[in-house]
Amino acid sequence: MKISLSTILCIATISAFGQNDIENQEIDSQDFGKNEININVLYTVFKAVEVNYERFFDEDLSAGLAASYWFGESTDWSYTTMAYGRFYPFSDKANNALFIELNAGVYDSFEESYYINPDPFTPPTFVEGENTVSFGMGFALGAKFYSKKGYTFNFYGGLNRNFVEDQYPESVPRVGINVGKRF
Repeated sequence: MKISLSTILCIATISAFGQNDIENQEIDSQDFGKNEININVLYTVFKAVEVNYERFFDEDLSAGLAASYWFGESTDWSYTTMAYGRFYPFSDKANNALFIELNAGVYDSFEESYYINPDPFTPPTFVEGENTVSFGMGFALGAKFYSKKGYTFNFYGGLNRNFVEDQYPESVPRVGINVGKRF
């Protein structure tokens, strides 16, 4: 009787302490899935739209695509598309906190316009530069945070350098304040 009572008491004690308290568990960002889509809300101020897709490979590495289109005359280009890789070296949680980004982008640009004045007695002739496609590479630094329901907030800043000579702009900024959802 003493053995069966102590066995029952031991099993009850182990099972009581073995229960997980769901309220106190920390949420891991990997629980939401390995894909994320977000929109750059900062670009709406500049009459533009940018959509980002990011795929997570492990706890500190991801890759993504960003596409933006600029309406109006606010910039020297009308579209950009970028592929990027992000490394999260200082993160306690998976893909959360500070990140370092390396990116490669394609965007439209134009050759600089100029005036030709071969003869001092005639008015100068204006030569407008042609629109072309440019390629560049760059980096960015930023931070990403998650809510308990899988919504994301991130911000970043960086620069993408144009590799095509004699084209303007020489660099394209990589800035954003993004909100999105992980799935």
